Amino acid sequence: MKKIFLLLICCVLFIACFFSFVLHRMHTHNTSISVRENADSYQFYASYNRNKMLRLQKYMDARFNLHHFLKNNRMHETITLDDQTSFYIRTSPGILYIRLDKNDNDFQSYARIKRIGEEIKQKLAEN
Repeated sequence: MKKIFLLLICCVLFIACFFSFVLHRMHTHNTSISVRENADSYQFYASYNRNKMLRLQKYMDARFNLHHFLKNNRMHETITLDDQTSFYIRTSPGILYIRLDKNDNDFQSYARIKRIGEEIKQKLAEN
């Protein structure tokens, strides 16, 4: 009786691990982009295939004129650019989140970050 119970538990664990792996693999190949905007903030969130990470990092380094992205796969900080544009960014392999506070930035800064968000959408859509 104990052997059957042990075998049953092993089978359930194997099936759970298998489906977890399959779901994870499916998730890492899908691209999901969300943009939220209100009177106070602009937020950009992207979940994408990790294989596109280096290309996205190089693009963002060129657009923001920073060298943080190529040195570190994970970021969690507020960045202030040369033109005084200030925004929060969080990155990890396959994840990008940008939040710009409209009250702390002028319209040109907001328009720049929003345009970069649109360009990132296009970059992630490329094969």
